[in-house]
Amino acid sequence: MINYIFLLITLLFPKVSFAEAHGISGLISATQKLVDLLIPIVFAVALLVFLWGLGIFVFKAGSEEARTEGRRLMFWGVIALFVMSSIWGLVAFLVDGLGIFSGGTAY
Repeated sequence: MINYIFLLITLLFPKVSFAEAHGISGLISATQKLVDLLIPIVFAVALLVFLWGLGIFVFKAGSEEARTEGRRLMFWGVIALFVMSSIWGLVAFLVDGLGIFSGGTAY
């Protein structure tokens, strides 16, 4: 199993596996770019989960089982959005309070 994970990392992240160009600073920069790319995707997935649950809740209103499933999806979608927004806000507060400015963007 470990071999498959290593192979996957090697194929998907050549900058990490070959330590391309700028040593540790290049690795940190590549990791930051990856995280900056993934954050909106994760927010979008959480929003889609909420909307999917809302759709189930509304369009299958006749079935109590479907309404419960829709309610559950909406609940976890809202929880995910709340947690991610809270962490994002906490990071922005700490970055502003500590005066950290990274690259071209301040969080």
